[in-house]
Amino acid sequence: MPSITLPPKENALFKRILRCYEHKQYRNGLKFCKQILSNPKFAEHGETLAMKGLTLNCLGRKEEAYDLVRRGLRNDLKSHVCWHVYGLLQRSDKKYDEAIKCYRNALKWDKDNLQILRDLSLLQIQMRDLEGYRETRYQLLQLRPAQRASWIGYAIAYHLLEDYEMAAKIVEEFRKTQQTSPDKVDYEYSELLLYQNQLLREAGLSKEALDHLTNYEKQICDKLAVEEIRGELLLKLDRAGEATEVYHRLLERNPENWSYYQGLEKALKPKSVEGKQKIYEDAWVKYPKGLVPRRLPLNFLTGEKFRECLDRYLRMNFSKGCPPVFTTLKSLYHLKDKVAIIEELVVGYEKSLRACKMFNQNEPPTTLLWVQYFLAQHFNHIGKQTLALEYINTAIESTPTLIELFLIKAKIYKHAGNIREAARWMDEAQALDTADRFINSKCAKYLLKAGLIKEAEEMCSKFTREGTSAVENLNEMQCMWFQTECALSYKSLNKYGEALKKCHEIERHFVEITDDQFDFHTYCMRKMTLRSYVDLLKLEDVLRMHPFYFKTARTAIDMYLSLHDNPLSDDNKESQADNANLTDKELKKLRNKQRRAQKKAQLEEEKKNAEKEKLLKNQKKKKEEDEEEIGGPKEELIPEKLAKVENPLEEAVKFLTPLKNLVKNKIETHLMAFEIYLRKEKYLLMLQSVKRAYSLDPDHPWLHQCLVRFFKGVSDSKDMPEAVQTVLKQEITKLFGESDPKTFNKNFLSKHANSIPHRVAAAKMMVFLDPSSEGMAVELATSLNESLTGRTIQVLQALRDGSLGSQQEKNVESYRASCHGLYPYALAFMPPGYQDNSTVINHLHNYLSKT
Repeated sequence: MPSITLPPKENALFKRILRCYEHKQYRNGLKFCKQILSNPKFAEHGETLAMKGLTLNCLGRKEEAYDLVRRGLRNDLKSHVCWHVYGLLQRSDKKYDEAIKCYRNALKWDKDNLQILRDLSLLQIQMRDLEGYRETRYQLLQLRPAQRASWIGYAIAYHLLEDYEMAAKIVEEFRKTQQTSPDKVDYEYSELLLYQNQLLREAGLSKEALDHLTNYEKQICDKLAVEEIRGELLLKLDRAGEATEVYHRLLERNPENWSYYQGLEKALKPKSVEGKQKIYEDAWVKYPKGLVPRRLPLNFLTGEKFRECLDRYLRMNFSKGCPPVFTTLKSLYHLKDKVAIIEELVVGYEKSLRACKMFNQNEPPTTLLWVQYFLAQHFNHIGKQTLALEYINTAIESTPTLIELFLIKAKIYKHAGNIREAARWMDEAQALDTADRFINSKCAKYLLKAGLIKEAEEMCSKFTREGTSAVENLNEMQCMWFQTECALSYKSLNKYGEALKKCHEIERHFVEITDDQFDFHTYCMRKMTLRSYVDLLKLEDVLRMHPFYFKTARTAIDMYLSLHDNPLSDDNKESQADNANLTDKELKKLRNKQRRAQKKAQLEEEKKNAEKEKLLKNQKKKKEEDEEEIGGPKEELIPEKLAKVENPLEEAVKFLTPLKNLVKNKIETHLMAFEIYLRKEKYLLMLQSVKRAYSLDPDHPWLHQCLVRFFKGVSDSKDMPEAVQTVLKQEITKLFGESDPKTFNKNFLSKHANSIPHRVAAAKMMVFLDPSSEGMAVELATSLNESLTGRTIQVLQALRDGSLGSQQEKNVESYRASCHGLYPYALAFMPPGYQDNSTVINHLHNYLSKT
């Protein structure tokens, strides 16, 4: 149908519709749409229908919106407005690729439309279509050469394409048009100059960057950045004398900055350890209160010199009462000789202070306390929890009101494997200062680890918004540490639905963070915060490398694999089967218990519904007031549905894909990929996964198990295409040599005979390849010889889950008892009645309810 041109009256109304949309007056916009469409002549006016659809979309009526916009587009296929509106609709649904196609169609009918070009450029940078972004920004620059954003956008396009010199030239051309007085403070111009300097540095033009910095120094507001950049450039240009002066000036400004000392070292280029040490000795004289110049030499000094320097550092810190001193030394703990010196010195201090309350002079009474505090952390870190507890208990007896002592005691119990006691002592610490958000969060984390989810929520509710539940508020605030721990806690309680809900909530946070960058594409160019903007884009590109995402993805993948292997069955059938084994008296008791639990759950549900209703009422009221609600509600995450998903492996792949793209350097990524593809019987993808893992760590225990299962799977498979079989056989020969799986397993064991994790992996594969060898496998895995390294709880789990054979009840108990002797605090090795998770939780729940 040809385009209908509106007469003046209707055209004026249409312009008012556009203004209403821009000002978010959606109800008024709909009234004007109705006035145009109620006229029979214009009932099918494409652009009005499209605008009506766009307005309805903003009010959450998505289906109607799509119908109207598509109808409008059919009525006027040559209208740039209809295509633009359709693009906006797709954009609101996060279908960016489709929106880009719509904008390109719109530009066919109006190639110089500024608004469409701007919207297109936003989507291109969001989707990282950098070549397309450069072309669009060039068009905008040609159309609006007087606008600042046109130049900056074009420069950023070249910057992101790594053509730094071109980007710097464009910024220089734009800078020439700026009329600014050298004496005037202009932050936006200052940011432009710093951005230009960054481009020159990234282009490798160090001399030009230094000249640029010198020429425009007076007009740059961030004087600290100027000095730091100058120091960095002088080092690159090998102008050591000038760089030395710069770093001396920086140290006068902040003598506690590690990077300034590193810069000074590079500038002075000391040829010996003595020369290096002299840099720091001069700094001690100049900054007598400085801690960093006393700490840094400990990284490179050894033997007697290390002891002398450490002695001075520790005495100074203990006398002052500096709690984080252990944290500052933790990075040295991978060196055994240095750990021995630390232990010898601090144990000596403790004995001396207890005997005569002094090092070489009278010390304040708190010095002994901080020495004991340090020793507790030291022995905890090296795995001697009994000694650590002795020191921390002595410290608590002398000062029972110091919160830090209780925090360390809780940490010791956690590392000793007793999260129940750890949570109890963390709650004790929290009770000493209920207004401290850090301790509140720590306590909540420990409660979650102990399986006390409800108590953890109550703990967090002390700092969340009133009028809403703590869980909802924490989700709103994207509090991912809480949700991650929650997911792990639900997983350990076998509540997979609830755990997966938390995993999907975290996944949504990452999607939201990615979407939120949309607002910054125009904002940062307007405010000229260009360095921060480029940093933001680079961060967004690798966002899912974050440890929160990796931990969440691993948890979700583990659960989906478990759900694939053992799908959840009907609860009623299970309970009926259990009840059949009970006596009448036990059955009656159980039903009474269930009734009480049901009644309690009902009351809680009613309370929750009342709160929810109140909250919804407030939200509805607010929504009516501002009329700015955009898009419909998100799909609700229902735990039952998540736990009974039709294809768990496909869901696992969704979590895996970002890891495969971004976290290639972690072996776990490829091993998780193997576990998924093994179940999908995708042999070439399995091969790809093991090869990538092999390149990272060929001796990893988990990888060994994957390799053996892969070998056997390929051998046993009969309906494999011939071409695939040929490739697999060639690659298997490269990985395994000519050996068969049993020989390969035997060789692996002899190579790693002193490592418990490797022995367990070999034992599991022994049983996998030959079930009759379980006796030998158990003996191999359960050895507790002192010469063996890498003790973990993995052996007990393997005995229980059947991967070391199905008849292991006797071995489980004897192994547990032996481990209990070695690790008396660990819950996993406690006697059976004490070990039961529900018993542990009940004990702790009773304690917390009393306190």
